[in-house]
Amino acid sequence: MTQTLIIQPIYPLPGSTIILPENALLALTVQITLGCGCPTCAGGRWDASRFRVEARISVENSAMPEIITMNYSGRTSEFIGTVPVSKPGQYCTEIMASDPETGLAGRTHIKFTVKI
Repeated sequence: MTQTLIIQPIYPLPGSTIILPENALLALTVQITLGCGCPTCAGGRWDASRFRVEARISVENSAMPEIITMNYSGRTSEFIGTVPVSKPGQYCTEIMASDPETGLAGRTHIKFTVKI
């Protein structure tokens, strides 16, 4: 059986509507664990510092998605990335995570609405 990385959204949650001030920064936050449930953490067998986590964010009708790097937050299995929010609308986010040492990978999509 092939192991995968499981990506669970923490904030914002899929389908949610959030209200932000104009030109705000959104702290996109996810939890990444192994398919078996093992956590990722600093210095452990599944050391979070070696994971590569990116998010591709697009707003409805935008031509090019913005790509941000997400980093380990210091809390078990938690990764965070800062998303600039310049306009209201539905945001589509694809999050990809991989562990280059083991080849484990995972991907998820989150859609949420921003009101300003």
